[in-house]
Amino acid sequence: MKDNRGVLTIAHTKPKYAWQAVNLARSIRLRAPDLPLAVATDLDPAAFKGAFEHVIPWDFSRWPGVLCKLEAYGMTPFETTLFVETDCLAVRSLHVVFDYFDGQQFAVFGRNEPTTSYFRSLELVRALIPSPTYPVFNGGLLYFRRSPLAEEIFRRAKELSRLYDCLHLARVRGGMESDEPLIGLAMAKAGLRATDDRRLDIMFAPERPLFHIDIDVLAGECSFVRLGRVVRRR
Repeated sequence: MKDNRGVLTIAHTKPKYAWQAVNLARSIRLRAPDLPLAVATDLDPAAFKGAFEHVIPWDFSRWPGVLCKLEAYGMTPFETTLFVETDCLAVRSLHVVFDYFDGQQFAVFGRNEPTTSYFRSLELVRALIPSPTYPVFNGGLLYFRRSPLAEEIFRRAKELSRLYDCLHLARVRGGMESDEPLIGLAMAKAGLRATDDRRLDIMFAPERPLFHIDIDVLAGECSFVRLGRVVRRR
């Protein structure tokens, strides 16, 4: 076991996120029982008893909603962190992700596109952060090491949040600000690209309009529809 690396998740505001976090922890333990786990929370610590090595009390008032992920760098007790959202389940060992990104300071799985659904005004974005492409990714999974570059990514994403509406960035789920365009722009500013490697298509997520996924954690399998075809992974 490499005890300097571990998985961080966040469970706040609603008890359902504590239940999700515990289920995530159980699924990770099934494939990687030696991997340390941490949860940052404002809920009753007793809800996480036996599931996490680290239960971190946190005040989410400054960065509410999904923007709380912008504080992940300050939350984590690990030198190398894989942040995973609570609504995920692991069907195989997450050590493979740590090994894949070993040596990098900050990384996400995704694509790199000249324009994205994040931006309602590409001209404003390019004027502030010129780049031929921008990272497009699922913010449910972030990899980072305690390092100047990773710290800078999170710091810059927070700064960009003040310009959210000025840049005409897209809002999600009832008008909430999203972490993904902020982190993506911070990455582009730092010259980082999302990792697009189908050999390790690690983040399995169904797309509109179905949003349906079948997961068998015990068997280590999942399937869903992407771009009109059934995708199966194990």
